[in-house]
Amino acid sequence: MTSFSKTPRRPSQGFSLVELMVGLTIGFIAVLIVTQSLSVFESHKRTTTAAVDAQENGLLALMAIEADIRKAAAGSNHPALFTCRNFFSYYQTVSGSGAPTAVSSFSTIPVLITDGVKADTISIQSGMRITGAAPTQLSSDMRMMPTGVPDHLELDVDRVYDLNGEPPNVGDPPADLVVVVNPDFGNCTLMRVSSKAGNMLSITNGPAGKTNEYNAPIAYMSTNNWPGFGTRAGQNNYQGALVFRVGSVELGGMRRATYTVDANSNLAASVAVTGAVAENSVVASEIVALQAQYGVSNTPQDKDIAAWVNPSGATWGAAALQANTAASVQNLQRIKAVRVAVVARSSKRDTDVVTAACANNNATNYGPCSWTDDSAANPAPAIDLRTASGDTEWQHYRYRVYQTVIPMRNLLWPDL
Repeated sequence: MTSFSKTPRRPSQGFSLVELMVGLTIGFIAVLIVTQSLSVFESHKRTTTAAVDAQENGLLALMAIEADIRKAAAGSNHPALFTCRNFFSYYQTVSGSGAPTAVSSFSTIPVLITDGVKADTISIQSGMRITGAAPTQLSSDMRMMPTGVPDHLELDVDRVYDLNGEPPNVGDPPADLVVVVNPDFGNCTLMRVSSKAGNMLSITNGPAGKTNEYNAPIAYMSTNNWPGFGTRAGQNNYQGALVFRVGSVELGGMRRATYTVDANSNLAASVAVTGAVAENSVVASEIVALQAQYGVSNTPQDKDIAAWVNPSGATWGAAALQANTAASVQNLQRIKAVRVAVVARSSKRDTDVVTAACANNNATNYGPCSWTDDSAANPAPAIDLRTASGDTEWQHYRYRVYQTVIPMRNLLWPDL
């Protein structure tokens, strides 16, 4: 008989289809959870990074503006400079090509704010020479000394040691610009010193040399009704007028820095020094609002701020303050401080609405609030980030508001 032995079967190895499907499902769920976590983490990271960028941009913008406002009127804070109601200046190229023009950066207004819907424009004036605030005085009337070509004026002053004429040698300090102020008549005239001898400053206009760039010919003065320089009929007596050193064009004269928000939401700065081409730069990005107000006293002599006023209207608007009237001069002297609010925006747009309108006591801000209103007559700056009525796109961004009060210390210190 033949016998057969049965070999036991070995158990099967590997996963069954059911087990494989269960494993894949668990793996997919784990991958989904990790992906979702990474997505949320990345979103939070972008939000945080954008918020930090907005914080840095806002602080940088405010610091730049504050630094310049604190320098406002430096070297030009003598009270006589604020009596200027009529400005006279002249610029002609050395070659004589082109028509003469006024010096656009010449002004004695320390801070001028131009009102804007979303962003104001702040223009800040300061002198590059601190000693410019200490004037010398005319001891006799200015004398017109026409000698053909060149013709010139002579200023007999109390001192000349800190003033420079055209340098006789290479390496000598360049010639100074000066502002002659007649406080009685509110006339201010910009000129450039050609030479000095004893206590006499010579202001020369001629075809050669740099000084004719800023010194108008006597015929031009007469044709354009410049203030007189003697005691003859029809001319103002300038004896006792003040001469302020502005500084040289080469080393900086009067400096005017203008801040505004451009169409690309950048805080843009334009800095012009007397006689030089303005330099434009971007200070900070994602700045969507810039609001400023004047802190004014009751009288020019007071130092306490009685109210905060918007730079608008028939009293405090830019055109009103530049009107060259007795009232505008007094109002300029009442400005003792400036407060500024800068609104920086996060660059990341959120799908949801993340910013709501903010209500002050007297108005609704379509954006974040700055200061709280003191009263209906003393409102905080209004912030409106809408592109048009009913626009809600601004609500999908996050904002940071930076604000500060900046005293006009160069105007306050001389009277302390």
